[in-house]
Amino acid sequence: MKRLLLTFVATLAFAAPLHARTVLESETKTYRATSLRTVNLDFTVGELHIDGTDGDNVVVKLRVHCKRNDDWCEDHARDLKLDARVRGDRLDIDVEGRSLFDHDDYWVEGRIQVPRRMRLEIDMPVGEVHVTAMENDVDLQLKVGEVNIDMPEKRVGRVHAGVAIGEATLDKSDGRVNIAGFLGRKVSWSNGEGTARVDVRIAVGEATLRLY
Repeated sequence: MKRLLLTFVATLAFAAPLHARTVLESETKTYRATSLRTVNLDFTVGELHIDGTDGDNVVVKLRVHCKRNDDWCEDHARDLKLDARVRGDRLDIDVEGRSLFDHDDYWVEGRIQVPRRMRLEIDMPVGEVHVTAMENDVDLQLKVGEVNIDMPEKRVGRVHAGVAIGEATLDKSDGRVNIAGFLGRKVSWSNGEGTARVDVRIAVGEATLRLY
């Protein structure tokens, strides 16, 4: 196991989202992925942005957005831990932090670049997930929150999005499928010419999938 304590190197108050006083940004962590096939992400709570790239590295950067003063924010940011380990052909990345569920005074944003050829597995309790330009399987589980996935249609063979309470939308070249409501709403499509499988499961929230 390789556990890395994150060092936050910049205070970017001018770049903060609405209502945030301070944004602390971590050093960039890079992992060689030439021989790997899957990235597994276990993210605590917050915003997760994943961008597919043509490279051979997985690149991770975290930001902590705080509504309180700088000292308070730095104290909580230092407690964040990034745990990265290779298991066979899979890279597991866990992000953990103290008291992330106890208040809404700060939240964590993860920005991760992943080679688009790799499979992607995400498990996240609460938050927002944005996936862009991946070309292999995406398996995503979210208890509460919002999911947005944009992928090239020619790479995708099957899509399944299940939302227990909320809304699921699939936009593709020949039209839109939209289902909203309670008790097991889902969108399924299996006529694609590609091989990638997209599977999204949300307890409460919204899933939007776009094939371009």
